[in-house]
Amino acid sequence: MLEYITKNSEASLVYGDVIETHTPNETFESNTSSGKLFEHSKLEFSKENMIKCLPGPMPLWDRDIHNVSGFLDEENCNYADDWDMWLRAVNNGFKFKKLSEIVGLYLSGGRSQNENNIEQRKEEAKIFFKYSHLFGNNFNNYAPYFKQFLGG
Repeated sequence: MLEYITKNSEASLVYGDVIETHTPNETFESNTSSGKLFEHSKLEFSKENMIKCLPGPMPLWDRDIHNVSGFLDEENCNYADDWDMWLRAVNNGFKFKKLSEIVGLYLSGGRSQNENNIEQRKEEAKIFFKYSHLFGNNFNNYAPYFKQFLGG
């Protein structure tokens, strides 16, 4: 990833496929994963695909993203501050690049994947509507899902 980002100026962030595991502290060389890819790292980069939290859990990015778009918004976000930061970067014109390789393991089932956390869903819904102009047709596909968490 470092080689790609240093040699190619068209992308300010790179990411690759990530394999899900459910067992803590496994290594890439020795794991019990079925080989299932983590959903948020599977898609190629586009503004529309940012409906998922691309780039997933293992990106590498150029510091210029922070210089222009800022850092994690820990003051206003408790759950989706990474998604918010990446959307700000894309909104500011930064491009991401998905590499066609597996870059690591992701321990599935953490706090960000708790479907029953209504406060998290509300936060994500606010971010979704704030950046709705980026999602193209995906906006219409996902708007009903996010509206339910904002009471309308």
